[in-house]
Amino acid sequence: MLAPTPGTLARIAHLTGVDTAALQNATLAAYDGTSLDLRGLDPGHQSSFRSISARGWTPGHGTQICPQCLGDDGIWRTSWRLPTTTACRTHGTYLLATCPGCQRPFRDQRHSPLRVVGPQTLCGNPLGQGPRKQCRVDLTTLTAEPADDDCLQRQARQDAADVGGILATFAGGLDAPEFTATLRSLTALVLHLAAASRTPDNLPCWARDVADASTRSIRRWSIRPPQDPVLRSRALTAADRILAVEDIDTAAARFGQWLRHVPAVPEGRLGWLADHTRMTSTLTRLVMAAHAPRRRLSHLLDQQPPLTDSTRQIPQVLPARLV
Repeated sequence: MLAPTPGTLARIAHLTGVDTAALQNATLAAYDGTSLDLRGLDPGHQSSFRSISARGWTPGHGTQICPQCLGDDGIWRTSWRLPTTTACRTHGTYLLATCPGCQRPFRDQRHSPLRVVGPQTLCGNPLGQGPRKQCRVDLTTLTAEPADDDCLQRQARQDAADVGGILATFAGGLDAPEFTATLRSLTALVLHLAAASRTPDNLPCWARDVADASTRSIRRWSIRPPQDPVLRSRALTAADRILAVEDIDTAAARFGQWLRHVPAVPEGRLGWLADHTRMTSTLTRLVMAAHAPRRRLSHLLDQQPPLTDSTRQIPQVLPARLV
């Protein structure tokens, strides 16, 4: 379901009469080059998947769902499998990620994409009690939580990226791969900062939950995002709120509020930040701009381009030997 081999597509096309291009678009390979980076993946060699999963945020087994969408047409959207998809804009709700009956992700079949229950809107996950024992929860009866307006707006921007659009950011228009990579990296950084905070009262409510949970386990957010769609959505929205501003100064000011939660470590702030995410060129620019007030004025000006365009730090009176 990630990227089937040409032979698999040809056989399914022969059995069903469906065009191979349509079958390809029914898998996550349709998002290669937009929201996913599948370079180096060889469907014929399972070991090549390691290089893809090492990049982080790679969809695995299972999917998310919108119960109302399933009730309306019974179609399982491919986009629900994307980690950056967290809300249904049609119904204004967050997606669900776990079946309340079996406590597993929906469609969590690890050995076969075919379901014994067929196209029915039942869960159908195997229960480990024999080949014919499946979870019988009717997914259309589940209730999803209403989504915040900010999360729905963020989802609209991501939907535009999923189809190859250009997204407006403080760094100008970014194509879909650069935008998605930067958004995921900044989200992972925000999550790590929330987990490392010693003053969780200064964080948003959702981030306090991350800080409380950090005492029980250590997460690698750049590899695997939160499973809870609500938490993941709010973290993504917090990161997108930084990216979506018009200028670098405003973005740096917003990100600077998170930088206050970097712990005191021997390698310093920049070292800690680089160790906890995957830096893109856009994220590097943001981090350096947010860190700039802590650096000497001579360093800020001795860059191409300069890291600041403000003259407030330049003294009004200069020593004569420097003129």
